[in-house]
Amino acid sequence: MLAATGYDLAHLELSPPTSGFAMTSSLGPTSLISADQIKKYVSVSDAHSVAGEVLRGLALGKVEMPAKVTMNLAGYGLKAWNTAMPAYIESLKASGFKWVGGFADNRTVHGLPYLIATILVQDSLTGYPLAIMDGVHLTNVPTGAVTGVAVQRYARRVPHRVGFVGAGATAR
Repeated sequence: MLAATGYDLAHLELSPPTSGFAMTSSLGPTSLISADQIKKYVSVSDAHSVAGEVLRGLALGKVEMPAKVTMNLAGYGLKAWNTAMPAYIESLKASGFKWVGGFADNRTVHGLPYLIATILVQDSLTGYPLAIMDGVHLTNVPTGAVTGVAVQRYARRVPHRVGFVGAGATAR
């Protein structure tokens, strides 16, 4: 398993390291996985399954997910925030973290999405970075999937209506 998301990403056509970055070990080179690669191989259905497994793991003490650490950069004149989100999933022997941030001027000034996210997955025994992945899709899709798992688990067996409230790409 390459990713803490539970997907075997070994079949991806991975981007070679660029700009002189070439880190290798007996575990192989660090893979750079693009947004397009993630979108191609990670579906909403997959995210729903993994969200259920992770929530079960949390309940059983098999997943370590410390509190998020957030920096608000407004005090420095920036309309931005960043959050670090570490995790360990025992069944996958995978650990890593997501670094995600919101940048208010991205769309209008830079032509980028508001939300920017990067995920680092490491070998849990050595700390060696196995993959560096674009994390936007892996932020938006599972966020909705967790809500779906909760509705499936706690809603009446035959709900007449289900409403979701959200913002931006996560709501879509």
